[in-house]
Amino acid sequence: MKECILFMKNAYSEEKSYSHGVECEFIPFDNYWGIKTYYNKKKRDENYDWQIKANEYGLGPDVGSKFQFSYYDKNNKKVTKYCFITEAVEPLADNGRHDWYEDFLNELENKEIEFAEEIDNICLELEDKIGFYMRDKHAANFGRRRSDGFLMCIDFGND
Repeated sequence: MKECILFMKNAYSEEKSYSHGVECEFIPFDNYWGIKTYYNKKKRDENYDWQIKANEYGLGPDVGSKFQFSYYDKNNKKVTKYCFITEAVEPLADNGRHDWYEDFLNELENKEIEFAEEIDNICLELEDKIGFYMRDKHAANFGRRRSDGFLMCIDFGND
């Protein structure tokens, strides 16, 4: 766990931009694992619990430990991040791959058309098997497992 916290402190000291959604930021750790970070402990815990349930049915990535860490931002303000380790999955669409937001929106639209039926089927299975209703259904919230290309849900927030 100390290794993860040291990694996170180094990641935030570099002022990089990482893939992110409204609630969560994803920071790759290595080729298989990454870390999801949240500003809110309750949101982290809810996403963690849903992802564990989804993973039991092969509908979500592998999940590791939860942890938190604090650091001081460039304005010397203390910031606490609530995190968990997760399998690194290749998103269908990713704002971190583009310099221009319009390019991301084009990728998002194209992937939603290409994978519409598969995404719908995953959402139906999530509802049926674990009771999770996906309110934020778009291509950036689904991805392919790197080892076998299996498509799954990667975002379990519902705001």
